[in-house]
Amino acid sequence: MKKTALRTAPSKEERKLTLSGYVWIFTLVSFIGWCFEKIGRYYVYPPEADPIRDRGFLTLPFCAIYGTCVVAVGFLFGSPNYPSRIWKRMFRWAKRVPAPLRIVGRIFGYFLAVTLVATLVELVAGLIFQAMGNPLWNYHERWGNLWGVICPSFSLIWGLLGTLLMTVIWKPLCLLIGVIPEKAQNVGAWIMVGTLLSDLAFNLIYVAVTGHRFYFL
Repeated sequence: MKKTALRTAPSKEERKLTLSGYVWIFTLVSFIGWCFEKIGRYYVYPPEADPIRDRGFLTLPFCAIYGTCVVAVGFLFGSPNYPSRIWKRMFRWAKRVPAPLRIVGRIFGYFLAVTLVATLVELVAGLIFQAMGNPLWNYHERWGNLWGVICPSFSLIWGLLGTLLMTVIWKPLCLLIGVIPEKAQNVGAWIMVGTLLSDLAFNLIYVAVTGHRFYFL
């Protein structure tokens, strides 16, 4: 009988993923997250029900909280199909568990890990933006919310979406970055970092002067 098991060896592209590669992934996912937020806020929720129209702090079309979560999860845990060394070490004890139960346990454990990472990132970012007087989301009307920046329902949603997305996009992203020559990766990463840090610095100064960030998109 053929055994069913998750692939535990990282792909060649994942093994070669450098700091520049993580910068590319961060930037791409941040842009995808910005698009997701724009579509959700303008076409799902009416303006009167969702007065905060933009969840990103940067002026350029990047929602860094998405990139931060994906890079953190990818670095720490890998993906459900290609778990990291850290994740595999955490499940060494499960080798004697029957394969079907082991697979279910790993996926559920991965979901919990993604939920925890996403919640922590959302909590820290939300408190920082609140302290700056520029809250980018508000969960005060949600059950079980903490200071209006995290709540159980959205933590579970982010955990589920994160698990699904990491299953689907992590390997293609690694493949995409892998075909870019190393020199081009490094140059592009430096340009991205410089652009994003300039945007961040500009908005921090703008907030200090005007009390709100600058945006036009």
